[in-house]
Amino acid sequence: MPYLNVDNDNLVYIKYVSYKKDWPKLKRDINSKIGGQLKFIETFEAWFRRRIGHIVLEFDTRESLVEFVYLLNVGKFLDDQVFYQVLYEDSRKEFFDMIRKNTDTARLITASQSNISKTMSYRDWKID
Repeated sequence: MPYLNVDNDNLVYIKYVSYKKDWPKLKRDINSKIGGQLKFIETFEAWFRRRIGHIVLEFDTRESLVEFVYLLNVGKFLDDQVFYQVLYEDSRKEFFDMIRKNTDTARLITASQSNISKTMSYRDWKID
């Protein structure tokens, strides 16, 4: 099963996206405009046991991330007023520690993940 690579240097966090968004369609739209460089969309819908519009996008290259941010700023993606943050290396640990702290892990645990440790570092944490 694919998962977000939290060590990737080409991650962007976006919040205030409509939780009703069609994620596969969004991925196709982004890839059609930036040449197929969006690898993964991680949605955070288990926080506080309710759906929210927070996502992390993982790109293959820095150039594709920059192109996406440019197109986002000129209104080519997402009709919503969104906030985004590029997750540079020096901010990733703090960001993923915050996610781990605020994620309702009871909703994330599956039969194959029954021993998620709250002491895992963000580098060890695999997001399904």
